[in-house]
Amino acid sequence: MRRHIRPQREKTEVIESVVDGQQSLFSDDELAQLQDSNVSITEVIEKQTKQVVRHRKAKSSGQRTAFLDGLPQVDKTIHLTKVIFHYRNTRSGKVIGDIIGQGYPGFIMCDGYGGYSNRLYPNARFGSCLVHIRREFIRITKLLSKKQLKYSKALHAVKLLGAVFHKENELVYQTEKEKRQQRITHVKPLLDRFYQYLGSIASPQGRLCAAIKNALKLRTRVYRIFENGQIPLSNNSLEGEIRFTTLVRKNCLFAKSVRGAEANAIYYTLVATAKINKLNVYKYFKYLFDRLPNQKRSDIEAFLPWAEEVQQVYHN
Repeated sequence: MRRHIRPQREKTEVIESVVDGQQSLFSDDELAQLQDSNVSITEVIEKQTKQVVRHRKAKSSGQRTAFLDGLPQVDKTIHLTKVIFHYRNTRSGKVIGDIIGQGYPGFIMCDGYGGYSNRLYPNARFGSCLVHIRREFIRITKLLSKKQLKYSKALHAVKLLGAVFHKENELVYQTEKEKRQQRITHVKPLLDRFYQYLGSIASPQGRLCAAIKNALKLRTRVYRIFENGQIPLSNNSLEGEIRFTTLVRKNCLFAKSVRGAEANAIYYTLVATAKINKLNVYKYFKYLFDRLPNQKRSDIEAFLPWAEEVQQVYHN
C-alpha cells in the first residue's frame, strides 16, 4: 500500500524490529512479489485502539492496522506466514501506503472504508468483505418482529448471500485457477441473483435504502473474487487474528506514548505470527530472549517463526 516503495528490507527485520523498533516487516522476495498482482493479496482491517497518550486535555487514540500477507491459499485452509500490526494515530488512507508503497498494483481486501480507494492507490484492485455488506441487512432484521420478518426484503437479501457463502464452501479445486473457474460457474450466478434482487426493490427507505446503496457501491469490488481465486469472500480470517488485541485492550493502557504503541504493535506481530506458524508462543519468546542477545545480526533469520529449527523444537 504505498507512498513510493521504500528501499527493500531484509527478512530478518521481523526479529530486528523488536530490537530497533523498525516497522517494515517484508523481505526482499516479498516486496518483489508485491509488484506481481497475481502472486500477493493483502488484506487490511483497521481497529479502533485504546488511549495512547495521557494528558489533561482531550485524550488521543489511534488506529492499529493489521495486515495478512499472501492470503489465502487454494485449499480449504488459510495458510499464512505472518500477521503484521502497524500503529498510526490516524485512520487516513495514506497509512497503508507507508507499508507497501503507493504504487502497489495488486489486490487490497478491505471492509469498504472510503479511505482505501483508487484515488490514493490508482494501480491497486480493491476487493470488499461480503460479510460487512451482509451485516447491514442483518441489523435490519434484528429490529423486526416475527410477523414483519415473513415479508422482510432485508431477510431475503441475507438468505441470498447465505447461499453464496454455502456454495463457496462446497467448491472443490486444487489450484487457484480451478477455484476461480469454480467460482465463476457456481458462485457467480448466486451473487448475480443477489444484486438483481436488490435492483428490483422499488423505492427502498431508511436503513434498507442505506444497506442497498452500500452493497451496490461495492459491487465492483465484490466481483474481484472472479478475477483471482485467492481473494477471500470476507475479512473474517484477519478479524480473528486481531480479536485478542480487542479482548485485552483495557489491560494495555501502559502504552502511554506513540513509541509505546508502536512497540506494542511489534510484539503483537510476533505473537500473531508465531501462532499462525503453530508455535508455542511462551516457549518461543523464552527462546528468543535467551538466545537473541548473544547473536549477530547475520544469524537472526534462523530465529524467525518459520525457521526449520524453530519449527522442529517449538511447534505445537
